[in-house]
Amino acid sequence: MRLPGPGLAFGATRPRFLAASLLPVLIGSAWGARIAGRLDLPALLLAVLATLLVHAASNVYNDVTDEELGTDRANTTRIAPFTGGSRFIQDGLIGLPEMRLLAGILALLAAGAGAALALRAGPGVLAFGVAGGLLGLTYSLPGLRLSGLGLGEAAIATAFGILPVTGAAWLQTGSVDAQAVLLAVPVSSWVAAIILANEIPDAPSDAVTGKRVT
Repeated sequence: MRLPGPGLAFGATRPRFLAASLLPVLIGSAWGARIAGRLDLPALLLAVLATLLVHAASNVYNDVTDEELGTDRANTTRIAPFTGGSRFIQDGLIGLPEMRLLAGILALLAAGAGAALALRAGPGVLAFGVAGGLLGLTYSLPGLRLSGLGLGEAAIATAFGILPVTGAAWLQTGSVDAQAVLLAVPVSSWVAAIILANEIPDAPSDAVTGKRVT
């Protein structure tokens, strides 16, 4: 078993959707920089890297669990390439074990970026990173699988909306104020809307394997 090539590995992360976590980090950082009167660029870059890696790992792991449950194979109503996962496993481009390995490596890289950020900004940043990582993981994790409890949209809106905005603002200012939280509300609603729009074509196959919309 070995990792797929860089091109396939990048495609498996579903890069079209990574903007959904990138923009919240940029918005939170801009707000924090405005309050602080300066921009901590290294902290911003590390936050972007860690958040994108968490998002990428979550996307890949979601493809793994959807293959194990049969969700993506049962999906005949997807709108390619936007819904129904990457299809890399179903199309034979990447095997299931390799996809699982890729998800693990991306998660480890995200943890490394988070550790570097904690060294720069203090251990408090780990609370944001761990919370986001756990929400991304439990969206698909068998046994917990928030997407099967009707909590998937709320989990993703929090992991890639509220947490990146408030966490990025905290990195710049050292605190989270009420205005940063209010700023996170429309951003997280936008993230939830993306998830909901993508779930509509997938609803029949998702229902067969226990996924349900809030």
